[in-house]
Amino acid sequence: MVSIKRILVPVDFSDCSVEALRYALELADLFDASIDVVYVWEPPYYVGPDMMLYVPGSAGQSLIGHARAKAESELDETVRRVTTNGKSLRITQRLVSGQPYRKICEIAELESFDLIVMGTHGRTGLSRLIVGSVAEKVIRFAPRPVLTIGRPLPEVLHARPTS
Repeated sequence: MVSIKRILVPVDFSDCSVEALRYALELADLFDASIDVVYVWEPPYYVGPDMMLYVPGSAGQSLIGHARAKAESELDETVRRVTTNGKSLRITQRLVSGQPYRKICEIAELESFDLIVMGTHGRTGLSRLIVGSVAEKVIRFAPRPVLTIGRPLPEVLHARPTS
């Protein structure tokens, strides 16, 4: 029998990645597994460590520091929103910097995860026909099994005649 005790869930705050986190929570409950939610932040090449963000009436803040703080806040909110189902699960979260597919594969291997659960399409970038570019590369290069989750289906209301 397959043993799934550690699940890695890369998120990018897209609908697909939030849906993947929901699936991972169900799997973790089923297999009594822990979940590690990770957001891989790739600083834009044109943003240097000395670039500052100034808001009138406040001290300047590093642009990278501001973006990182915003990403951490969004990660906290995403995990909180999805995990408010009352189940007692072991969930950790972290933000790391680097090229997303490489970092995901590296973390999966170095930390011996049993499964990677991720969305098929991200929030930004060029659309791919079937699978997003990060998901495609993780599927190709990951040292662990990868379960990809597509966009959530919209709830459709069907009209019925009433009598």
